[in-house]
Amino acid sequence: MPRLVAGLLMLHKNGTWQTMTANLWGELAVARFSRLFESTPVTGNTKVQLGDAAQSVKWSAAAASATPITRSMMLPWSTGSLSLTQDVTGKPWATVESLAAVALKAPFAAGYLISKTMTRVDPAVKGALSRGDIVRVHLDVDAQSDMTWVVVNDPIPVGATILRSGLGHDSAATEGEQQKGAWPAFVEPGFDGYRAYYDYLPKGKLQVEYTIRVNNPGTFGLPPTRVETLYAPSSSAHCRMRRWSSSHCRASEMKRAAVIIVMCLSAAAHAAPSFDDVRSAWRSSDWVLLARDGTPLQRTHIDTSARRSDWVALAKVSPALREAIVVSEDKRF
Repeated sequence: MPRLVAGLLMLHKNGTWQTMTANLWGELAVARFSRLFESTPVTGNTKVQLGDAAQSVKWSAAAASATPITRSMMLPWSTGSLSLTQDVTGKPWATVESLAAVALKAPFAAGYLISKTMTRVDPAVKGALSRGDIVRVHLDVDAQSDMTWVVVNDPIPVGATILRSGLGHDSAATEGEQQKGAWPAFVEPGFDGYRAYYDYLPKGKLQVEYTIRVNNPGTFGLPPTRVETLYAPSSSAHCRMRRWSSSHCRASEMKRAAVIIVMCLSAAAHAAPSFDDVRSAWRSSDWVLLARDGTPLQRTHIDTSARRSDWVALAKVSPALREAIVVSEDKRF
């Protein structure tokens, strides 16, 4: 029986089993085993030593507690042997875990396969990625079996924007996106990445596409792209994305843009009307029916091409509104 329980605990991943059902039955089985074979309370101290580093755990409160008490400790990595010593009474359980930061140098697949490609959409500079460029991201997922509640998580560069909000007509840039396979239950276009949640992902291939705008120049090292089953994290796949860089426009492109802007501004400056001309030409888009004493009786919208209210003098505008307009203006304006 102790070997069966030890094997059951060895199936732990990050302190839990794979599913909620397994966690429920596992907790009940371990609690029943503890009542039958571990009725002796744990007292005294447990000494843990790894190489030259050592720590101890005091179990003075464990004997008076009706619920299990856990203690954790972190020891620096060492090539020496690990020893655990318990004095007085009881036999506490010990879970040993080693933590290490391992770089992902090759795609990892365990139940899924995932690959990622990026295509520039009408770049400003051919052969280079520049700030303001539109990039189409394509993800290919191959599921080896049917799974429920699967998430696809793809990081994006810092400052990039996923074009899906509809603001500023950015949805026009998403035309041509192709989605094949299961349809997500929820899509989360976050500031740090694209996440799609599937309540049921059948066996087979899945294609996901989304579009981003690169807003910052620089060199970006992105975390791996992941597909993972939420309640069975052992079924997952990672693919590493190489570093990619974006820059400002080339000097010739910037000079050309500056010349065009100066020319347009100069032409607009000569053609700009005066304030009096604008004031005298202003016409409201509404027709107002007045009484004999000048009181408005009815207002009818007659110009369907625009919406223009009555002219309001600056002195009649709320000071708070004037200040809010100035604060919200572009500082470079």
